[in-house]
Amino acid sequence: MRLTKLLPLFLAFSALPLSAQSTPPTLTVDPVELVAGEEIQGSRDVYVDRFRFRYLFKSEANRTKFLEEPERYEIQLGGGCARMGPLSGTGTPAIRAVYEGRLYIFASEGCRSSFLSAPERVLDRPDEPPAVTPESEARGRELLTLALNGMGGALAVDGVRVYTRGFADVVDHQGVEYKRGERHAVRLDSGGGVRMEQWYGDWTRASVVAGDDSWFEEDGGVVAMHPQQRTAVLKDVARNPLVILRERSKPGTIAVASGKGEVDGTPVEFLTLASGGATTKLGIDVETGRVLSASYRGRGPDALFGVREVRFSDFGPVGALTLPKSETVWFEGAPSPDQSRTWTTQEVDGELDEALFRKPAEKGKGR
Repeated sequence: MRLTKLLPLFLAFSALPLSAQSTPPTLTVDPVELVAGEEIQGSRDVYVDRFRFRYLFKSEANRTKFLEEPERYEIQLGGGCARMGPLSGTGTPAIRAVYEGRLYIFASEGCRSSFLSAPERVLDRPDEPPAVTPESEARGRELLTLALNGMGGALAVDGVRVYTRGFADVVDHQGVEYKRGERHAVRLDSGGGVRMEQWYGDWTRASVVAGDDSWFEEDGGVVAMHPQQRTAVLKDVARNPLVILRERSKPGTIAVASGKGEVDGTPVEFLTLASGGATTKLGIDVETGRVLSASYRGRGPDALFGVREVRFSDFGPVGALTLPKSETVWFEGAPSPDQSRTWTTQEVDGELDEALFRKPAEKGKGR
């Protein structure tokens, strides 16, 4: 039974926690030679354990070379299936491909074939920053003020320390009902951090970024998060309009007016913001200041990249803020109901269990 269309992308393939394994999943061919175009078996006695994987080498010289540049030779995306992205379940080292001098693994031969047919559609990249003119920059500042006022005012937005939201529902797939849900907690104080919990049926995972540390909690195990996975988590959070507006003064942030249009029949002006490699275009109702949409290069229901638009509705008070409850996703101009959400809980500056941002006793090997 195929559940991929209904699962969040990172739930498409579940991974066996390292705590349940005697040794990490092993790449038995020498990665240094593999990246160079040769498949040469490594020795069981010459290896490196890094994040989720064990790497075997034909010689100590290649082992040293790997340790000098691990980012060049290691499995990319933290081992996530390269067809589905860095936050999917772990792929299998035996199903692999080298693309542009980097090593990727997959959950199935089908994923590998799909990747090789169009790698540019499944690999993320830093977004292009918008073009800037004096006029677009000046109007951009005005639209920022308008959006801040529509959300409750700059003081209210900047005063938020913690934002939490969640939903839970039941979906039917081929006559079988599955419980699914998400809980997000975003810390916007000086320490920063995010915790995203997801579940589908019996599968659960928490993705946590707390200061300089980051990890996954899954199936009773704790696994270190690869930097590429950490980047993916933070980039996802950075699409939230509340977070975007909070980062408006961050060094290097670009904010420009980018035209006019409509969102569900309401006239809007677009404000494009770029920060930290993520560029997002917000559709702002100039009458109310409400952010009615956010569009960007993102994954669709089949995990391919394209134009992803999130339309916001059902606005209401959340503490001192005015926030939407419903998010309707459109991908490449077509509705994507499986990716849409109605948040049943939202709160700002409520009580937060600090233990959620502390790593439990680590049961798995992270490096």
